[in-house]
Amino acid sequence: MRELALVFTKLGTIAFGGPAAHIAMMDDEVVKRRQWLSQEKLLDLLERNQSYSWP
Repeated sequence: MRELALVFTKLGTIAFGGPAAHIAMMDDEVVKRRQWLSQEKLLDLLERNQSYSWP
């Protein structure tokens, strides 16, 4: 759990460029480097997150 918190703290502090940049960095860190998720699972989670957007 600590490693997860450290990864997303790092992403949150160094990412510039809005949501597109954050998604690209998450893909690089979580899918390619650490292999915690597959590309399909990450895209599925992002799609679900978009469907829950509130006004």
